[in-house]
Amino acid sequence: MKTSITLICAFSLFVLTSNAQTTAANKTPTANPTVAVVPAPVAKQPVRKQRTNYIDKSNNAINGANNAVTAANGTVTNAGAAGTNAVNTAANAKTQAKNLSDQISNLVNPSTVNGATNTTQISVKGAKFATLKKLGESIMACPGVQDVRMKFNAAESSITVTHAGTTEKLLKSIQKKSDLVPDDSIDNFDEGKIDLTLK
Repeated sequence: MKTSITLICAFSLFVLTSNAQTTAANKTPTANPTVAVVPAPVAKQPVRKQRTNYIDKSNNAINGANNAVTAANGTVTNAGAAGTNAVNTAANAKTQAKNLSDQISNLVNPSTVNGATNTTQISVKGAKFATLKKLGESIMACPGVQDVRMKFNAAESSITVTHAGTTEKLLKSIQKKSDLVPDDSIDNFDEGKIDLTLK
């Protein structure tokens, strides 16, 4: 009898213990399922792209400005070159015109240069025709004289002389060839012109 009671108690205790363990097991908090933490979108990446875009736009603007400056400099350089060419062309044209004018002047009125063909205009006051003619012949006999042309007028005659050398050299030659032109008969003397008053 005691044995049966002991077995019943033991079995009951076993059942209670098992139930208690089962209940405890059921009451054991279940581990929370692992929640995957998704990081919030990082704002740095768009900012970097935005900065890159700004930098690219800035670089494009700078390059555009540099190109504009280069083009402007090229325009200024071309304009300066064109201006220089225009000035040089004008200077060359002026030089050529002067040379042509000098050549024509030398043909019409030979220039006054030593050894070259020159023209001297001699005005003569107080000379009769015979005296003027005699003076013209003396001038024609002077060295270097190529041509003598006379115009007679009772008040004032003229003699145009084409000759080599200067007017001063011509005057000295005339004074050597003729006694009609002493120093006191010379009223005016300049290159290309002699004024005489014969007495």
